[in-house]
Amino acid sequence: MKSVFTIDDNGQGMEKVRALLREHGNSFTECGPESPDELRFTRFAIDRACVQVFWITRDQRFFFANDEACRSLGYTREELTGMSVNDIDPECPGPESDACAEHWRLLKENGYVRFEAFHRAKDGRVYPVEIQANFLEFEGKEFSCSFVTDITDRKKAEEALLITQHCVDNAFIGISILDGERILKVNQQMCLSLGYTPEELMSMSVFDIDPFVAEEQFSRLLKEFHENGYNSFETRHRRKDGTTFPVEVTTTRVRFGDRDLGISFAKDITARKNAEELLRASLAEKTVLLKEVHHRVKNNLQIICSLLDLQAESIPDDQSRKYFRDSQDRIRSMALVHEQLYRSRDFASIDFNDYIENLATYLFNSYVRDPGRISLRVDAEHVTLNIDQSIPCGLILNELVSNALKHAFPDNRSGEIIIGLSSGADEWISLAVRDDGVGFPADLDFMNSRSLGLQLVDMLVKQLQGRIEMKNDNGASCVVRFRGAVEE
Repeated sequence: MKSVFTIDDNGQGMEKVRALLREHGNSFTECGPESPDELRFTRFAIDRACVQVFWITRDQRFFFANDEACRSLGYTREELTGMSVNDIDPECPGPESDACAEHWRLLKENGYVRFEAFHRAKDGRVYPVEIQANFLEFEGKEFSCSFVTDITDRKKAEEALLITQHCVDNAFIGISILDGERILKVNQQMCLSLGYTPEELMSMSVFDIDPFVAEEQFSRLLKEFHENGYNSFETRHRRKDGTTFPVEVTTTRVRFGDRDLGISFAKDITARKNAEELLRASLAEKTVLLKEVHHRVKNNLQIICSLLDLQAESIPDDQSRKYFRDSQDRIRSMALVHEQLYRSRDFASIDFNDYIENLATYLFNSYVRDPGRISLRVDAEHVTLNIDQSIPCGLILNELVSNALKHAFPDNRSGEIIIGLSSGADEWISLAVRDDGVGFPADLDFMNSRSLGLQLVDMLVKQLQGRIEMKNDNGASCVVRFRGAVEE
């Protein structure tokens, strides 16, 4: 659109403009009697506009610049009106160049042009600008009225947006923006992993790429999303070729205008799932091997017990046969640990409560000929011990219980043996064997006993880094305390 620029001859403060126009061979067209006030108001408004305004001749010289232009460039109006476009835009082609002629042709043909450039201020600072140049014709002479906006902040925002977009597009996980079930935008990785173009995906819904999420489950996930601001789950995505692959999806809620949108991150976890499957297979194999190890150790220990039993039959001395039997009991206590581990799902530890029940029952059946005379009570909590603690505790328990069964109730006395197991808040475990029998001999020195069983108990307590307390309290009482295993 072409414009005709007219200036009233009575306008105050325009002498400089008149002189410059006359210099270029222009005169003034007088307007009506109200024009001076209108012209002064127009000049006032232009000077105080928030954009830079320049009036430029055909040979690219300034003959007017408003206050904002002077402020932005750091020049006075008198300095600017003596300069050309090349002085503030060093990349601008000269007035005689073909590029300048083409620019002016487009400006004249269209009535305006919009473009971006860089301006250089008086202090040397260079900043980006957006320019809209409007074509003006006055009495056969051509001019340009340019409106210039400093777009430094916009360029920084655009650069930040481009960096963000570049990062999103080159992320190693698929990213999509969702409005409910609709897909609004996707990144390159999402397209690569699914085999669709961005346009195809943005015409689809989440059900098209995730056929394994039923509508009921989606409704539940959507409710969780709105209540918590995010959700996370595993599913499978379907590619364009029909194949599927496992993904871990995390969606975060963002507020955009009056809508809640979701930014969804879909990570291909095929490698992780394959690794988990290999790990499960390896674990299953090791489980079988460990079960076999414990089974064979238990069998070997039982074979040793059987050999000792056969050997004991050929020994005429009762005392010697007793020693063999004690050894058999100790071996069986260790074999029982391996049997418990063999039957357990956790091959590193056992529930010692079950172990106590089994060992005490075996010892009671072995030593007690009259079950009605001696009763056995187990008062044990469910305490888990690892194999390094289970075997010493089993041997200690074997010695203490068998000792009580053999010596606590002489001369057909009746009574009760109580086995206790507990774990305190201080992580110390207590294993106690008590009876209401005749008690320990008055002259018994536990620390210097000649009994192999008591020496073995003392050695095993030290192995557990624990302590033992033995006393007569309406019978014999023996309490072993040690710390539970610390998990690494």
